[in-house]
Amino acid sequence: MRAKKAHLNLEARLPRSDDMDKRLGDAGVDVLAYDKRYGRYKLRLDKDAVGKHAELLSDVLRRARGGAA
Repeated sequence: MRAKKAHLNLEARLPRSDDMDKRLGDAGVDVLAYDKRYGRYKLRLDKDAVGKHAELLSDVLRRARGGAA
């Protein structure tokens, strides 16, 4: 995570999947890019997005940590 004044950049190491792309897109999360070299989703979150998408972000972080899918 990298905190900025107006937003938070979050990188989560996950294999790229159509399901995750769709979930992030449908939720309206600002996906900057998928880093193919390091296998990371790069997300930009403002403070409203963190609260609004808390459940989805928790799932993304749980998966990145190797928890239950």
